[in-house]
Amino acid sequence: MSDSINSASTLLIWDEDFEPKLSNNTIVLWQSYGLTDYPEAVSIPKLVDDNAELFKKRYLEWVYELGNRKIKGKYVSEHLNLRSGLNYWWLTLITEKSNYGKSPQIDNIIRMFAFKEWIVGRQFQKIILSSSNAALANSINLLCTSQGIDFEREETKILLKKTHIKRRLYSLMPNLIQALIWVIWYLLKRWSLRGIGLYDWRNTEAKTLFVSYLFNLKIDSVSQGKFECNYWTELPNYLAMKECKTNWLHIYVNDSILPSANEAAKTLRSFNSNSQNLQTHASLDTFISLRVILRVLKDWGRLIYKGVGLSSIFQQKDIMWPLIQDDWKKSWLGQSAINSLLEFNLFESALNILSKQNKGVYLQENQGWEFALIQVWKKAGHGELIGVPHSTVRFWDLRYFFDSRHYKDSVSSGLPRPNRVAVNGVSARKSFLQAGYLQNELVDVEAL
Repeated sequence: MSDSINSASTLLIWDEDFEPKLSNNTIVLWQSYGLTDYPEAVSIPKLVDDNAELFKKRYLEWVYELGNRKIKGKYVSEHLNLRSGLNYWWLTLITEKSNYGKSPQIDNIIRMFAFKEWIVGRQFQKIILSSSNAALANSINLLCTSQGIDFEREETKILLKKTHIKRRLYSLMPNLIQALIWVIWYLLKRWSLRGIGLYDWRNTEAKTLFVSYLFNLKIDSVSQGKFECNYWTELPNYLAMKECKTNWLHIYVNDSILPSANEAAKTLRSFNSNSQNLQTHASLDTFISLRVILRVLKDWGRLIYKGVGLSSIFQQKDIMWPLIQDDWKKSWLGQSAINSLLEFNLFESALNILSKQNKGVYLQENQGWEFALIQVWKKAGHGELIGVPHSTVRFWDLRYFFDSRHYKDSVSSGLPRPNRVAVNGVSARKSFLQAGYLQNELVDVEAL
């Protein structure tokens, strides 16, 4: 990554989707690979791609070390042990690392690592940032302060997308209020799923559980009351043909086939009535109850109390903190917090009612609900748990990757992970091994 030291005194960081005016300053491009009028401009995205393994590894190390910072003799992750069997650190957006969806600033953190590497040895008196991203501005400002460099921001207007007035008002509310509104709305929308399949669930004889989405169903099969899902293709039918009894715990996602919880409830009833006692179907929302809601609020109270002290510690001397701060606030006070705790408590209710399962299988993307499932599954004393990645493991889908030290940590106190991960090809196996997964935790399977 080394090249000649630039002697220009001012650096312009260009974080815009249009070209800058003519400038004699050294230009660093934050978003693009190059500009026609500035062939000498340095592209941060290109630096990242040219050194992808390095910066991916550096980001994963940073997340690991964030969870392993010591505060008053305890690691951050230990501080977030809310109660027995519930370590909340693994349910945060920070740990989930969803750079493709929930956490758009992750890409900027990775670019910051590249920029920090590039700027070493270069003598700039001033850095100008042209950007509408306030978090990025705060992060670069902290870097400049640490290096004794003047900082100036040329703030550009954000082009607001056309959104419904209710959504806009909701986004302006404090995280705490957003969370309370969300959980009330969620319960009202999902209440009709409460208790659906509960009797069958309590009395099932099956010893194998599948956790999946009530989504991506085959429309012709739904109309016939038959469970067929594109995630699992022929597997449910094959197991039924072999008279292998199975339990199915579904996470409802509304779509054109099941546009409402009422439709989902009808569909689950028909699946159970037409399964010839070979399949038992319930949704996570089947287990909504006043007791669950009270437990969620109690857990959230513990989280808010513990999070107060952690917030100030996180940001000390960390130039990346402004870029992850929003994820922390959402995970601590906001909608993500109440959603994660609700999912945890619903899994707890579902798996504590269920007779002991010999095997569990779930779709693996390493989302927060999966770490909730794993913790609850193990505490409930069920058998082997298998994660199944249902799509290609992309290099930059950071949800699938963790710092290699996680796999050396104690299974009981470290990263919640399944007993096995089912990999459906040479490429997937290679990706997981390179990421640090233990070879004996990978099992080769046929792609569905």
